[in-house]
Amino acid sequence: MESEAYRMAVSRQFDALRDQEPGRGEERQALERVALEPKQTREFLKKLDREPPEVQRHFYAYLLSRGKTDQFFADMERHLRHRFYEARDEIKQVLASLTQEPEVLPGLFRLIRQTDEGWLAGELIHLCLAFEPEHLAKAVEKALATRDYLLQCLAIYLAGQSGHPRLAEVLVAFYRKPEGEKLDRLESKSRDALLEAGKKLPVSVIRQWLADGNSRVRKVGVEVARSREMVETAVDLVRLVLVDAKNRDDAATTLLALEEAGLELRDGGQGAAEVGQLLRQARADAMEKAIKILARQGGEAVRQVALRLIDFLPSEELLSEARRMAVEDRSIAVQRDALDLLLRRDRKVLLDALVQVAESKGSSLAPELRERLEAIVEGSLTQAEREELRSRVEEKRQRWARALDQYSTDVEWWRRESD
Repeated sequence: MESEAYRMAVSRQFDALRDQEPGRGEERQALERVALEPKQTREFLKKLDREPPEVQRHFYAYLLSRGKTDQFFADMERHLRHRFYEARDEIKQVLASLTQEPEVLPGLFRLIRQTDEGWLAGELIHLCLAFEPEHLAKAVEKALATRDYLLQCLAIYLAGQSGHPRLAEVLVAFYRKPEGEKLDRLESKSRDALLEAGKKLPVSVIRQWLADGNSRVRKVGVEVARSREMVETAVDLVRLVLVDAKNRDDAATTLLALEEAGLELRDGGQGAAEVGQLLRQARADAMEKAIKILARQGGEAVRQVALRLIDFLPSEELLSEARRMAVEDRSIAVQRDALDLLLRRDRKVLLDALVQVAESKGSSLAPELRERLEAIVEGSLTQAEREELRSRVEEKRQRWARALDQYSTDVEWWRRESD
């Protein structure tokens, strides 16, 4: 149909629609038949914009839900762009009324994909986010399955901005196994979107992420738990330290950060009740072995967390491990933590460790460690314990001096013999 003839036909049908008796739908059906006429989209929309809002709502929904071609969406995008310039409030009101029509969402997605105008994309994205989360989640899931890179990027962005558990569920499923072109980019965008969604999601969802079967999802959960200072996730993070080699270091670092937010990672400490239950439910020998491995082979943060776990299971073997760490560990932070643990748990083992530290380090003690030792000796030990410590240290030094004298005598004897 020629453009002029088409315009006249559409005008007559809209006039007839206004005059039509309520309850009869012949004219509306006739308009629906011509609404999707190829290459006539803009002509139809120009006529539509003169109609009452309820009529506009019906036909915008009809067009968006049934449009198929890129040309159709290009024409609609161009029309909407001009419409926003001419009657912004009116078109926004009409579009806002579409949020009760979930079938239009795929069409809105294609409009956003089509436009190069950031402001128009923003308006349409805001509209999409106003739909019911369940409806939006279904549309996002379909868009992610299209393997159309731009549509997938849009769906990822919407899921992240929504911050609703249902959309997060869809996004996590895609993040576990992304499909499409440019997989690295899709994975990166999905991760960023999950981090964005994580700012709004309830703690229960983040805990599900920390227990997810996919290590990358668990890693995102760790990052969110740290950024939001989620003390409630302590037991989940401890579980990762114990069993998740890929995320162990990050989980341990997060636990230490949560201590600044109020977590007391020790037996009876604030926020640590579930941690105690977790550690005591396991076989004691297996748990002690796991903690010893962490204390010897883990990174600095992991070793610090291992010391905190010993507080829940203070066996003689684990306290001996803590004494070793107080004396031999290469990290001052770990040594300080080990001394603090022994101060709480076993003063006798603490004195043994203090004697060994004084013997092995002597005047070469790092300032931070020396400061902590002095604080313990002067502020926490009893007078009797201080006297015992000084006596034992002095005895060690005398024995060491005698050994040096003996060694020196032996050397001099060897020199005389060789002369």
